[in-house]
Amino acid sequence: MSSLFELANQALETPDFRREILASAFGEFTPEQEQRYLSRLHDNDRMLHHCLNHFGNINFSLSHYLAVTIQQYRIVEKIKNALFPKNPDAISMLDFACGYGRLQRLMSIKIDPELLWVSEINDTALAYVVKTFGVNGLDSCADPDRFSTTEKFDVIWVASLFSHLPRHLFNAWLERLASLLKPTGVLCFSVHDEKLLPSTTIMPDSGFYYIEQSEDANLDVSIYGTTYVSESFVAGAITALDDSAFGYHCIPKGLANEQDLYIVARHRLRDLSPLKNIRHGAWGFVDKVYFEPDGEFYLYGWAASIDDGVVDHVEIMIGDDVHCCPANLLRSDVVEVLKDPRLLNSGWEIRLRLAPAEHHFAAVTVVSKRGERSLVYAGFITEGRFSI
Repeated sequence: MSSLFELANQALETPDFRREILASAFGEFTPEQEQRYLSRLHDNDRMLHHCLNHFGNINFSLSHYLAVTIQQYRIVEKIKNALFPKNPDAISMLDFACGYGRLQRLMSIKIDPELLWVSEINDTALAYVVKTFGVNGLDSCADPDRFSTTEKFDVIWVASLFSHLPRHLFNAWLERLASLLKPTGVLCFSVHDEKLLPSTTIMPDSGFYYIEQSEDANLDVSIYGTTYVSESFVAGAITALDDSAFGYHCIPKGLANEQDLYIVARHRLRDLSPLKNIRHGAWGFVDKVYFEPDGEFYLYGWAASIDDGVVDHVEIMIGDDVHCCPANLLRSDVVEVLKDPRLLNSGWEIRLRLAPAEHHFAAVTVVSKRGERSLVYAGFITEGRFSI
């Protein structure tokens, strides 16, 4: 698997990948931003390792890793712009449980790193993120009472941590992090909603279900497993902080179109109504990528919008050539998984005759009816193979 990881890093460092990632994240980008973008991942980045273990293929693994990375960056940007419209890039932000800097790889290009803080229980990961992206670091720990800082923040971002905490730590970290907000600050954290529970599992009356199992075998399951919650449980936990002080807003499937996002305001009178206008944008997946026996290049997948259901089209870029494809094929499996009947005809497929070349760079982007774009696949292809 280490050889696959190194090949993935080699792909990320190519000009094609770099330009596609920056264009997908920022739209237009400056030469300075391109120069500041650091594409190589740390060898221990467990999220990419997890993707490689799951897919066993470089392109599919990188595509999923990058799609979630870009979506996370975009939703943070939307929250910042909605709640701090006067100067969204001048706020102080803490990326708590930052891992190996998945978000900071993009955020530190947009915001002055002096305004960015990161915290991580993994000392190696924390040191890497601080050194690589020039941000401020805070040592984390398993006990919220021992997490110490005098800093206060406009935004505290916590992606996919509360979705892994046992009940006592869920409440304790909620309280500790909320205490670090500025008067107009917000805490944003993601959870697995109860709707994601297997159909054979019944949610307890408490609205909290914890499994001593996770994708990270290095963490003690007594403090890090897999957690599912109801909105009533989360609302109760927020109310328990101070019934008269905190307000919240929930964005269903706000993180990676899977986990629900809760935005908690330090003061109940903080206007969170602009968050109601936040859109998820386009989303999708490429299920099949291969060459037909006659040499035609074939792609098959689905494309949709949580906001609108159907999308406008799928855009397939092969080198400098761009091909558009409608998404109107029957995909009952997508409906079954996402529990959304609007997505019944969300499938698409395309066959292309490629010009002879040593290899091609391919990128697939889903385009919503409002022109919102989401990268769902990227990689190098060679006839008979998927990636470099």
